[in-house]
Amino acid sequence: MVGRMMEPSAVIANSKTLPSVGSTSTDPLSVRSALVVAFYGLTLLLVNFGQPWALTFHEVNFAGPAREFLQSGDWLVPRIMGMPIWDKPPLMHWSIAASLLVFDTEAEWAARLPAMVSAVLTSLVIAWLAARWYGDRVGLLAGLIQSSSVYVFMQGRLAEADMMLCAIVTMAMAAFAAGVLDRNGDRPPIGWRLAYFGAAGLAFLVKGPVGLVLVAVGSGLFAIAERKWLAWRLLLDPIGWMVMLALVVAWPAAAMLREPGLLDVWWRHNVERFSGDLGGGGKDPMFYGYTSAWLALPWTPLAIFGALTHAKSVRAQKTSDPRGRFLLCWTFGMMLVLSLSAWKHKHYIIPALPPLSIWAALGLIRIMTGAIPDRLRHWPIARISRLTMPLLGLLGIVGVLGLAASGRSGLPLAGASIATLVGLGLTITDRLWHAGQPRAAVAGTFAVVWGAFVLVQSLAMPEVDDYRGQSELATRFSAELPPDADLSVVGIPDPQITYYLPIPVRRHDDVASFADRLVIEFDSDEERVYVVGPQWILDDLEHLGRVRLLDRATSIHPRKGEPDRMLALELRPDRTRLASKTRPH
Repeated sequence: MVGRMMEPSAVIANSKTLPSVGSTSTDPLSVRSALVVAFYGLTLLLVNFGQPWALTFHEVNFAGPAREFLQSGDWLVPRIMGMPIWDKPPLMHWSIAASLLVFDTEAEWAARLPAMVSAVLTSLVIAWLAARWYGDRVGLLAGLIQSSSVYVFMQGRLAEADMMLCAIVTMAMAAFAAGVLDRNGDRPPIGWRLAYFGAAGLAFLVKGPVGLVLVAVGSGLFAIAERKWLAWRLLLDPIGWMVMLALVVAWPAAAMLREPGLLDVWWRHNVERFSGDLGGGGKDPMFYGYTSAWLALPWTPLAIFGALTHAKSVRAQKTSDPRGRFLLCWTFGMMLVLSLSAWKHKHYIIPALPPLSIWAALGLIRIMTGAIPDRLRHWPIARISRLTMPLLGLLGIVGVLGLAASGRSGLPLAGASIATLVGLGLTITDRLWHAGQPRAAVAGTFAVVWGAFVLVQSLAMPEVDDYRGQSELATRFSAELPPDADLSVVGIPDPQITYYLPIPVRRHDDVASFADRLVIEFDSDEERVYVVGPQWILDDLEHLGRVRLLDRATSIHPRKGEPDRMLALELRPDRTRLASKTRPH
């Protein structure tokens, strides 16, 4: 989509295609556009949705408690291997448990379904907000851009809380915008007030205090900058506060009555993490700036162009633009508060990124209408791009043919295939632009992005699935276990493998603690215990009784100098050996 652009009259004759700065659109998101956004997002995310990679450690922190909810019937306290896990509130755990229950399966796709629904919902809310302000066409493009951003493709396919938090924060901010912006009344409508505070409370139930902070910073910064009493009427609404406090207080109070210790964990994971006392600090203050740039790919250049050209239009028309200020407060307010934390991670910034989809849609509309400066049409980088795109496609074809002839596959084949698609696809798209078919060119661009993501998922992701070997081991082993088997994982630093093992399963960090339990609970040399653990525990287990190897697979938890093998074992404890291995208590 580069090179010489057509004149505006040759592209789209109707001047109304350029969004105005002044008033709210009377052309809201159509049902057709909403269906297109939902269909595009679903088809992009559902390709190979469950397979071809196993649940990761972080995913099992959410999916594991969901399994135990269903097994125990106790949905109040999230647990893994019977032990409370307080890192996050339970809304994502509850959602995954509901998905597993409704579909009657523990397959990966069912665990990841709430994240995928959250990704599509985020796209629809952004499309609705953009259409409310700038018309149906901008709304459609904003929704498609949101659906096909890197961070959505990345987190919308993981059974983690980040995409759900993004969806709920987006709903809160959209409700605030609808209740405050472009309104002249004395009081925001009750529906938008309840939606805002309800979403804020749900954000707390997804990720704890940080969810509330992100919503408060984004909307509060706008209220301060805008100095508009209507914004404060919404933020200080007593009914809304009661709704939010009910959501924020009810679950922690009930959970702490059942299992003390919640506040200590939250203090450690929020205050100490923010201050750096928990460790993990050291990332530079600009971390979220360049991280946001690659997370919003491939639309980052369009978002920058859209924001700059829209700001120029506002200055040229000498008018006020509260919508633009709101989007800036949303993104940069959240980015600022997250940057103050010593503990930084790429997925923390995700709730701040949806406004970039609206900026990118505005930029794309301006390109479609030819409303770009002449100097950009003949920019040297545009001419270089027109030469490199076909070359990239040709090199990709050569790579695919060469790898196919040599019998090689994996990541090299994935890279060559993606290069072919991107290079040739964008070359065709560029030709469509210059043939005066901008709509076909835009459709082609979204098709190229869709195809690239699908190739990444189909060809590249299976090659980087470190957990698949041990997960398949656990599945095979589970099928062979006798009913009511005593099962433990020993020496495994994270609970990932336990999702693929039957409940109940016990966790021991080392062989010594495992031996202590055996001394207490076993009094016969004929009893059998089943163990899953890395190969380095084998020698120690052989000092506890007779060990039989049942299965093995590649592990991601090798110890330095040890084989990277995960073992499934049967142990017949020997009381004489156990007595010599006990530790003083």
